[in-house]
Amino acid sequence: MSANGWGVRIKNCSYVEVRNIGFMNCNRDEGDNLGLQQGNDHIWVHNNDMFYGDAGSDSDQAKGDGALDTKKSNYVTISYNHFWDSGKSNLVGLSEGVQSTESGAYYITFHHNWYDHSDSRHPRVRYFNAHIYNNYFDGNSKYASGSTLGSSLFVENN
Repeated sequence: MSANGWGVRIKNCSYVEVRNIGFMNCNRDEGDNLGLQQGNDHIWVHNNDMFYGDAGSDSDQAKGDGALDTKKSNYVTISYNHFWDSGKSNLVGLSEGVQSTESGAYYITFHHNWYDHSDSRHPRVRYFNAHIYNNYFDGNSKYASGSTLGSSLFVENN
């Protein structure tokens, strides 16, 4: 199955599996290829292909904005996905002005993903606990994993 020009947004859901979908050319104004919004728990995203989105107006949005972003969702696993030629692959976290009581209350795992010639956010994490292991970074132009604002990352064997 492929989603060409549109994406999927998941909000207030539990026990969801997203797999075997090819996402491409998602309209930046509509969101990401796949967006895990607030109120989700026990989500597994695996074996998907995520290609760049429509270009945005900012210089860092030439390849679209985000492939798969996660906000206020707990116990999430992102595995065996191919992120290719994306501008910003994975933003994980809450708004920068979030209250400190929510810091570290969310858990996410990234493993066995292929970040293929994408620019940044492999992932960029704020206010989450993340385990990032056995991912393959190939030809990325900026950085791999980034930790900001109350996050904790355990990064190994990438």
